[in-house]
Amino acid sequence: MRDPEVNDPNDSSWAKIYVETAINFISYVGSQPDKIVGDRAAQITPVAFVERWSGGGRNGPFDRSFWWFEDRALRPRREFPRASGWNLQRAQEQRENHYRNVIGKLTKALDPARETARHWRVARDRPLPQVET
Repeated sequence: MRDPEVNDPNDSSWAKIYVETAINFISYVGSQPDKIVGDRAAQITPVAFVERWSGGGRNGPFDRSFWWFEDRALRPRREFPRASGWNLQRAQEQRENHYRNVIGKLTKALDPARETARHWRVARDRPLPQVET
């Protein structure tokens, strides 16, 4: 593809469109993967604790306390009962595993967009070679 009116392809009308498109594409695609990952990560809440007791008959009160976290994109919230042996550390490990699983897959799925933006940055910064006539 060559513009017969100019010898330097960087001065051609199509090259100007190419560079302008690259600039617009880079600014959008370059920031979007991180924004998408950040928005998705924000939907996973920190671990919290709810203390509850019920009963009070002959055997005394029953512990219904639990740790929980929520992934607002996936319902329902996940609960880890203290009476079943769960503690804060185990609940946080479950949250971290969930976070790594969700965010790791999303990051990997968006890697091609990051790579494309990188290629467009290189193309934008490197002038087209002169064509000898």
